[in-house]
Amino acid sequence: LYQKPSLESLFIEMTLNCNEHCRHCGSKCGDVAMKNTLTDKEILDFLKDLKKKVVKKPFLNITGGEPLMRPGFTDLMYEISKLGYNWGMTTNGTLIDEHMVKLLKYAGMKTVSVSIDGLEETHNWFRQTKDGYERSMRAVELLVQESFHNVMITTVVHKRNIHQLDEMYEV
Repeated sequence: LYQKPSLESLFIEMTLNCNEHCRHCGSKCGDVAMKNTLTDKEILDFLKDLKKKVVKKPFLNITGGEPLMRPGFTDLMYEISKLGYNWGMTTNGTLIDEHMVKLLKYAGMKTVSVSIDGLEETHNWFRQTKDGYERSMRAVELLVQESFHNVMITTVVHKRNIHQLDEMYEV
């Protein structure tokens, strides 16, 4: 690996800002000052440099907080796609509407993982949102309708949802 490094996957935490306040969040996301966040230029410069040093470009896993809360997110991801990187993101889905789905496709998104942490009442309790489940499920529908082939659901299993897993699978 020292002679020919092989980096298959790279996670980039785009922001700590988030519109939900999940009980399990290890990043302490929420309404966070952006003072220590990498700039678009720093990210692009890093990826340009990385492209020169690796044999094969890694798949970029974009996370947050909620990545869609980063100002100019889809413009930045479009520029990253132009560098030849494939990317996907993990999102809570609550900010995805018909317009955002089109922007994500234009920006080159290949995969998406939407967090669904239980049936409606449990999900909303866990993520501390009033209508998060409804908006997240709508995002999944929109992403599938737009023909994203890799739409995944991510679930944090906990005491309140473990008995709901079969029903969640059916939904």
